[in-house]
Amino acid sequence: LAEHRYQQVLQITPGSARAYLGLAEVRLSQGRVEEAEEFLRAAIQVDYTFLDAYLALGQLSLHKAQYQQALEIYRQALHLSPWNTDAALGIANCYHALGDLNETEAVLLRASQENRISSEPMLILADLYQELGQPEQAEAALLEALRRQGGRLEAHLALIRFYQQRGQ
Repeated sequence: LAEHRYQQVLQITPGSARAYLGLAEVRLSQGRVEEAEEFLRAAIQVDYTFLDAYLALGQLSLHKAQYQQALEIYRQALHLSPWNTDAALGIANCYHALGDLNETEAVLLRASQENRISSEPMLILADLYQELGQPEQAEAALLEALRRQGGRLEAHLALIRFYQQRGQ
């Protein structure tokens, strides 16, 4: 039904980037990844400023292990919205997948400085520090995540897991 409605929107408004994004989401839910990618590219073609399409296409490319392509798409998204945390986190995920942990850290630190409200960059940074065997920095990142969004359950759970792993 949703697919039919999006097709109707495109008949009425052929340049609807939102409808293309909706069709891409429907195709993804059906496991039709290549078609979803085509719809995302169509959304960007009709509206090159449509950030949601870039973020979805970046995520899709990351999922397909096309890390360099995902990196370029996320950079385009960040160009459109320089303070966008999702785009920055996508870039960090790409660098992590490519094995560049130094650049992963740099991007996460930059994202955490540019968005001093969100705890998400700090939570991911804590995971990276644990992976690198730097528990003091991991703990500091988790405590900063709590300071930023103390009511966020994920931050509390991450800190509890961290302490459990350390036997505390």
